[in-house]
Amino acid sequence: VGGVINIITKSGHYDDQKKIISGSIKYTIGSFNSASFENQVGFHLPFGELSGSYKLLESKGEFPYTDYYGKKQIRQNAGISSQDYYLKFSMPTGDSLYNRLLDLSYKHYASERGAPGSVDDLYKFATMWDRTNQYNLTYSGKIFNLFNDYRLQIYRHDSWNQYFNNETLVAVDTRFTVLTNGLEAQMKTIFIPQVSLTYGFGLRSDQMEDIQIDSLHRRLSWYGFLVNESNLGISNNFIRSVVIVPSLRYDHTSDYSSKLSPKFGAVFNFGKAWQTSLKFNIGRSYRAPTFNDLYWPADAWTCGNPDLKAESGWDYDTGLRFQFPILSGLYLESTYFHNQMDGLIIWKEVNGIWSPENVDKALIQGFENGLNFKPFGQFLTVSGNYSYLDARNKTRQPNVYNKRLVYRPCHNANLNLNFSWSQLTLNYQYNYTGLRYITNANTDYLPKYQTSDMTFSYRPKSDSVDLL
Repeated sequence: VGGVINIITKSGHYDDQKKIISGSIKYTIGSFNSASFENQVGFHLPFGELSGSYKLLESKGEFPYTDYYGKKQIRQNAGISSQDYYLKFSMPTGDSLYNRLLDLSYKHYASERGAPGSVDDLYKFATMWDRTNQYNLTYSGKIFNLFNDYRLQIYRHDSWNQYFNNETLVAVDTRFTVLTNGLEAQMKTIFIPQVSLTYGFGLRSDQMEDIQIDSLHRRLSWYGFLVNESNLGISNNFIRSVVIVPSLRYDHTSDYSSKLSPKFGAVFNFGKAWQTSLKFNIGRSYRAPTFNDLYWPADAWTCGNPDLKAESGWDYDTGLRFQFPILSGLYLESTYFHNQMDGLIIWKEVNGIWSPENVDKALIQGFENGLNFKPFGQFLTVSGNYSYLDARNKTRQPNVYNKRLVYRPCHNANLNLNFSWSQLTLNYQYNYTGLRYITNANTDYLPKYQTSDMTFSYRPKSDSVDLL
């Protein structure tokens, strides 16, 4: 709710002198008759860089389970067939001093999957179809002088979804489309080496049409933000630097009220070779319901809620980060977070129907911990994280107050082991997810589970083509 996500898409990897064509091919098989095929290719052209990828996924998804009567069953109609295309063109412009980059990308995704519903009321033929197209244009680089960076993005996303089920008392055939057009502009100005200002705005138009009942919903929203980063220049034998980051964001949507969200953060850095950092953030947050939350077409087991309120709240977090010159760079981090939310939106199942609802008051707090080190140099990398989440419903109602929020596990842990030698790579991933309550009164729950995944890859050497 209060963070920033920076997505950097893949690009072709080449050498300016050799003009190498790069590519990869990957084939994966797994449980439940699952298989996927992926390939990527990149070209360095005289005027830019062209890259693309394709992925095909097929799975029957017929996994075993135990029903309410203790009888072993096989999950039916849980398969998926999907295709994913991606194409990107990058062209540098400007001179060597004022580097600018133009990126054009297109992504298409299409899938057909079974929709069996709950295990106690199985649909053997219900099906869902999804199609999505994403178009993006980004132009970034220096402007005016070397102290100003800008980024301009224009995007268009459209999707088509259908759900068909003739196994209910009344046949269901829901179809809807979502169209989003948007513009985002961002600027970063460096006043002096210790002070910078990042600012910008975004404009977005959303449209959702329910073809079955011929209804149309529209939303126009925009936002503006301002972030200052200042290094206070405090440097002595104890403190290496102090950085403060105040920020301000304003959100406006045509169907919900406007909101101003201030935030403040600070980082204290200690030591040089043995580095320690203390961080702290506090601020307000705001989020309007999405169109899926509000208007998801009603079918046999899902329905949107047009009466939802917007989420709002305040949060703070504080943590320590350690970077020590042992074990080829030991990294440790631990953070405590505390969020108080009004109108938190959660999806839950009531009488077999999934629908979103607001939680009047919620308190979400916990710890996040991370670890990374290399005990044997570059041959083995060990990384992991563990989080403890205490998410409580603070709505003062019987059988609800102070109960844990549904579908939020208290414990979650991940471990990653990556072994590399010459052209060989072996990777092992382990995940533990604790039990999750599925009722507001915490009377029913989904049990804890563990998963393990292992991959092996070999990268042959080549002077002209990088095969993997």
